[in-house]
Amino acid sequence: MKIAFVIQSLQLAGSEKVAFDLIKQYRGGNIECSLIAIYRSADPLGRERMLSELKAMGVETIELDKLPGHSSMRTLRLFQQAVDRQRPDVVHSHGGIPNMYAGLRNLLYRRIRTVLTLHSGADDWRGAKDNLLERLAIRGADKIVSVAEHVASVYRNRFYQAGKKLVVIENGIDPTTFKPLSPEEKRALRESLGIGPRTPVLINVARIDPIKNQRFLIETAASLKAGGTEFRLLLVGNGQDVSYERELRRRIVECRLETEVALLGSRSDVHGLLQISDAFLFPSEFEASPLALLEAICADLPVVCSNIPANRRLAEFSRESHILERNPESWARTIERLLSTPVAAAPGPSAVPRLNAHLSLERVANDYMRLSYAGGEAARLEAGL
Repeated sequence: MKIAFVIQSLQLAGSEKVAFDLIKQYRGGNIECSLIAIYRSADPLGRERMLSELKAMGVETIELDKLPGHSSMRTLRLFQQAVDRQRPDVVHSHGGIPNMYAGLRNLLYRRIRTVLTLHSGADDWRGAKDNLLERLAIRGADKIVSVAEHVASVYRNRFYQAGKKLVVIENGIDPTTFKPLSPEEKRALRESLGIGPRTPVLINVARIDPIKNQRFLIETAASLKAGGTEFRLLLVGNGQDVSYERELRRRIVECRLETEVALLGSRSDVHGLLQISDAFLFPSEFEASPLALLEAICADLPVVCSNIPANRRLAEFSRESHILERNPESWARTIERLLSTPVAAAPGPSAVPRLNAHLSLERVANDYMRLSYAGGEAARLEAGL
C-alpha cells in the first residue's frame, strides 16, 4: 500500500506534525509513504528539518509552492499532477485547505481512496463559498476523520452530507521520543537563553496566531510582574501572522516585559525547553486535539489552560491541571500559587502511564489503518505495523 499525505506546508505545526509522525510510524512496514505540501513554507527551520528527515526516510516530497493570491484552479491541477506522479493507493489530507484540494481532486479526476482529516477546533466554514467547497470535498471523500468528538459534533451539525463517512480518531504521541536531558544539558540550555538557575520558566508552544491567544499571556505576564513574581515566559512557535507578531512585540515593550518575555520562533528543541520549564500555559480560544498540550503532559509539567473542550479532555491525563476562564489576574494568581508550591519530583516523562495506549501514536496509526484506509488490505497490513 502507498499513502500520499497532503499537508498545508512544511512547518512544525499541529496537523503537519500528525502527518509527519504517521509517516514515521508506518515507515519500515509494508506501507510506502509520500508527501505533498500545498503552500510555500513560512517556517524555514521547520521546512529544513522536515525535508532532512523525509529524505533520510526515502519519502518523496512535492511542494506546490502556492502563495496567497495564486489561482486555486491552477493549484488543483498541480495537485492532480503530483498525485499522478506519486500513484498512491490512498490520499490522506490534514487540515482545511488540504482537505478541500484532496476532496475536489477525487471528485473531478481519477478516483483514489481519499481520507480527509479535521484538525481545527473552530468554525472554518463561515462564508458561502467555503460551505460550498466543503460540501463538494465531502462528496469526493471516502472517509472523514475528526481528531476530537466535539469537532465531529460541530461538523455533523453543519454538514449532514458527511453522514457515515465521519469517524473520530484522537491524536496521539510517541512518548519514547522524549529524551531526558542531563542536569548539565538543562543548565546549558537555560544559559543559552539567558535564564538564571533559579528563575521559574513558563512556556507556551503554539504557532503565533490570534486563535492561540499569546496576547493574553502577555497581559498575564504583566500582572505577574506587577505582583513581584520573578519568571521568564517563553513563547515558542513559528510566526505565520506577521501583523499579529508585530502587535505582540509592541505590547511586550509597552508592558516593559522585554526581560521577562521571549518570542523564540520555531524551535527544534521543544522537548528540551519543556524540561527546563516549571509550567505550561495554553490559553487558546479553539483547539481540536492539541499535540503541544499532550507533549507538555508527557513532560509531566503542570498545565494552566483555557476552559475549552479540548483542554478539558486532555487535562484528565495531567498530574496537575488548572482549567480557567481567560482572566489575566486569575491566571497570574494561579501561576503564583503553582510556582510557590514545592514540586515532589523533577519534571520528566513520568506521565507516560497516564497517557496510556489510548493516546499513543501506535494506537493512532492502527486506528487510521483499521477505520480509514482500504478494508481488507488494511486489516492485513495492520498486523505488520
